[in-house]
Order: sequence, then C-alpha cells, then structure tokens
Amino acid sequence: MRTLRLCVGEIAAGFALLAIAYIYLDIERDPGITAALYVKTVLVVAYVVVAGVAQSLTASELQAMGLRLFGLNLIVATILSILWMIGTISARVAVSLVAATIVFRLFVAAVSLRVPTQRVRQLASALAGASLLLAAFGLAYVFGAYVYENYFLLPRTKEEFISPTRWQDFVFIFGSAAASIILGFIAYRLLKYAFRVKSVPTADSA
Repeated sequence: MRTLRLCVGEIAAGFALLAIAYIYLDIERDPGITAALYVKTVLVVAYVVVAGVAQSLTASELQAMGLRLFGLNLIVATILSILWMIGTISARVAVSLVAATIVFRLFVAAVSLRVPTQRVRQLASALAGASLLLAAFGLAYVFGAYVYENYFLLPRTKEEFISPTRWQDFVFIFGSAAASIILGFIAYRLLKYAFRVKSVPTADSA
C-alpha cells in the first residue's frame, strides 16, 4: 500500500513537472508574451519546489537510498520524456533536462535522509506553503489589477454606450478570487503545520 501511494505521488509530481516545463518552453517560443522573464523565473522556482518537495517526502518515507528510490525517479524521467515524444524539445535537451532533474532529486533525497522525518515534512510544508502563498498573492494582484483597470481606471462608457460585462468577465473575476482564497487557505494550513510547536509536558501538567 505504501509503495502504491509513493508511485501515485511520483506520477503526480512527474506530470506537474511536465506541465511546468511545457509552459516554460511554450513561453520561450512566443516572444510576444509580456513579462516573460518574470513568468519564466516563477516557473523555474515552481519546478525546483515541486521536484524537491516531492523527492524529500518520498525519501523520508523510504528511509534509504536504493532500487525503489531509483525506480520512482524512473517514473518521473519517463513522464518528462513525453516532451521529446510530442516534439516539444530535441532528444538532447530532453536527456539534459531529465538528467538534471534526477540528479537534483537524488541530491535532495540524500540530504533528506540525514534529517529526521518530522523535520523533513515540516520543511517541505514550509516550502510548499510559502510558494502557494506567493501564488495566492500573485493571483490577488492580477484580480485587483483587472478590476481596477476595467472598472475604475478606464471608463466603461464609449460614445455614450455602456460596455456590457460579458460572462467571461464574471468567470475570470470569481475564478481569480476563488483561486486566490483557496491557495491562501492551503498555504495557511501548510505553514501552520510547518511551524507547529509540540507542547512538552512538564512536572506541573503531569
């Protein structure tokens, strides 16, 4: 059961890394995207966080470097190779990306095995929570900028005609607000777990 859970976790991590890498490569091919450097930086940080957090939790669960850990990394490598299969990148770039990812993940695994399991989980929760909190603030900023530019800064009337609000506008507004709230709540729970201090029983409380 534990092996199945770890396999599912590695598959989820692999597809998350695949999605991040695909978006990054798609941005590189489209020079017209505004704030490309900022977006690419965020994607690189997200890639490192997902790869590191997933591997640290897996290593702390296995408690040893061995064939099972290499096998789980092989799952991630296979999923990342989809980028080459669909023609997104060349075989050489795909091999370089997969090799760099696996080497980084194995390094994280080696470091995680030297740290107590509870501490690893807290550090992973802190890293994931901080990343999600930044993502929540980013979505909130996009939501606020959209509302400000379209409803306060720029007039909604053109030639005495009030521009109607489309259903797409409502979907974007409520979707951005809901996503930022959900991400903020998840980040709060992760950070709360990361910085939770267990009470130590004293002679008076015993």
